[in-house]
Amino acid sequence: MACTLILALAACAAPPPTPDVTLERRPSGDWRAIWHSDEPIQTLKFVRPANYLREREWRIITPGYAFSRDGDAQVVQLADGASASAELMIEFPVNTEFMPRDYELFNVFSNGSAAIYTGHFFALINAGTKPLTNVAVAAPAGQRVVLDPQPGPLGTYAYVGDLELIDHARFVAIIDPGLPRWLETTLVEQIPAMFGFYESRTGRVLEQRPVVLFSFVPGHGADMNAGVLENLMHLRASGDRWHNDDPWAMRKALRLIAHEAAHFWNGNSRPGSPPWMHEGSAEAFADEALTAADFMDARSLADAYELALNGCVVGGQRHHYTCGQIAAWWTGLAISDADPGADLFTFWGALATRAAAGDGYYGPDEYFAVLEAFGVPADAVAELRAFTEHSDDAGAAVRAGVSRYGVVVERDDVAAEPSARFAASTEFLMALLAADCRGGYGFYTRDNAVELGGLGDCGHARDGMVIDAFGGEPLDAPNFAAARFALAQCANGGRVDVGPAEFVCPEELPPLRGYWTITGESP
Repeated sequence: MACTLILALAACAAPPPTPDVTLERRPSGDWRAIWHSDEPIQTLKFVRPANYLREREWRIITPGYAFSRDGDAQVVQLADGASASAELMIEFPVNTEFMPRDYELFNVFSNGSAAIYTGHFFALINAGTKPLTNVAVAAPAGQRVVLDPQPGPLGTYAYVGDLELIDHARFVAIIDPGLPRWLETTLVEQIPAMFGFYESRTGRVLEQRPVVLFSFVPGHGADMNAGVLENLMHLRASGDRWHNDDPWAMRKALRLIAHEAAHFWNGNSRPGSPPWMHEGSAEAFADEALTAADFMDARSLADAYELALNGCVVGGQRHHYTCGQIAAWWTGLAISDADPGADLFTFWGALATRAAAGDGYYGPDEYFAVLEAFGVPADAVAELRAFTEHSDDAGAAVRAGVSRYGVVVERDDVAAEPSARFAASTEFLMALLAADCRGGYGFYTRDNAVELGGLGDCGHARDGMVIDAFGGEPLDAPNFAAARFALAQCANGGRVDVGPAEFVCPEELPPLRGYWTITGESP
């Protein structure tokens, strides 16, 4: 029997409690999941939608059961007259497809080993309120499992394979042998330095060494996605462009790694708390860390905050990241003004200390209480809190709030960067999709275009449709020409030509929020 390595790296530890779910790889390459219950299973309701992957590809082996739906949730339902079982078995193939706003089921390594996300197997039995979450993973002979024994409420990635653990002073890693060598070297050299930077600036040392899983998928272009689950960071690079060791690739990789690494220092937000705190501060941590490591200069750092401000003004799917980064920047300004020896990292060290002295978590109340404890005036704290709770007019709110620290923020549409113009167009596209689709809708950015996917019942939108202009105006056209076209069309009660189709205008389109600049300190 293969040993399971836990994050503390104690091999063959004492066996865990009887699992709720058992996962194992089959000789065919497919996988098997078995749910174990103390009572006959009438229904098995999955906690996470998983992009409805289960209905498309999973095969129920236990007789008498079939997939059904309960709203957006997928359910395995016992058929009328069938005999219920206390164990339910399902088999499924390896699937690595990207899941918008969720974790991929598998990250596959080039030698055939894999990491599987356990959270997609969390389920409620017979309309219960407490999901089955104790997942055990078995490995074929000669392979190992790397699994966090206390994965937290979201689950974790369990690695199954024969790659060696790379043991470093600050972390342990399993790195895909197909990963470009320069990228592996960057990981080995820069992550320890990044961890050291966060430790020294916040004053907090991690209690355990994190595990890093880094897989690589060949293909066209260059993409990278990542996440942190408790004490594990998972990274996946895809695309042949990663073989080019250039400054663009280096900075893109390090920026994402720095963001995810920051969650080891800010990830203990109270369940149900708004994500702007941990996602926004991770964005700010990452840019500050890259600046400290000389991968960004002061001008690039200022540009990063300006782009975040404009992403926040527009809103959209990354609202918590962009507005959260501005809230973090604003927090740093307020802290430094109240205590010249403190900064954003000092603040987060104090917030973590306060959380540890309580229930281990922080939320908005603790966040703003720490601000006041540093001596930030109550009215200044109230301004920042109001911005985080309601920021429809984010540009004006930030302009007023940071002016007390000598920073000038003003609107200048002509100065808009292409990315800000593209973001404004996608905000308008989301409004069109919301009016066109009764079910869910989503899209993926592809260079200067948008590819639709994950659509529900839509009138004109179709999965795979690529949109790169409104009325012939590119989505990133100067002076927000695409968004202005959509506004003009809808003001006359018309339709918006998106190239492959025309969308009926909704009753109301979002306003053109424009571009805001951060011009520095006032005289």
